[in-house]
Amino acid sequence: MEKLTAEQILEIFEKNEISNDRFGYMDYNSEKLGLGEVKEIEQHGGEGEGESWHSVQYFKDHDVYLRVDASYSSYEGTDFSDSEIQEVRPVEKMVTFYE
Repeated sequence: MEKLTAEQILEIFEKNEISNDRFGYMDYNSEKLGLGEVKEIEQHGGEGEGESWHSVQYFKDHDVYLRVDASYSSYEGTDFSDSEIQEVRPVEKMVTFYE
């Protein structure tokens, strides 16, 4: 399998009319799209977790991480209208706590 860039993966989603909400909920067949194994690394937000929501997915065969952000409200659900899928990378940060 040819290794794809984030831009090429996003072009495949656009060509196949995979919307940001379908991406966010992993409502697509990555094997059928020729993207190989995809794993959701992180999802945060939704009921009881505030107004922001996001999903980070890792495209193993391409070593690409993509993230989509959305807003959430209890009566509207998750809103992807102002969302954008972006490439991200894992970053380790040192945090100091005082207890």
